[in-house]
Amino acid sequence: MNRPVTRQPLETSGIQPESVPVPTDEIRTALRRYLEGESLRQTAREVGMSPTGLTNFLNGATPFTPTVRKLKKWYEEQRQGT
Repeated sequence: MNRPVTRQPLETSGIQPESVPVPTDEIRTALRRYLEGESLRQTAREVGMSPTGLTNFLNGATPFTPTVRKLKKWYEEQRQGT
């Protein structure tokens, strides 16, 4: 006998930035804008990645999962103004 599944509403207040999908193109655009006033090395340091890795990402490379987390964290911090 199949019983109906009861679903609870999602609580968005407890969602971590890593779990919210952010399009990588949006992050690339934000980084390019940010780089208009900052150096590549400084920006890479702030994100937590190498300048070469940042350049590769800006040129379309797909980063590894730990780097994606760092990019999303940086992006969220920029959106919040921290």
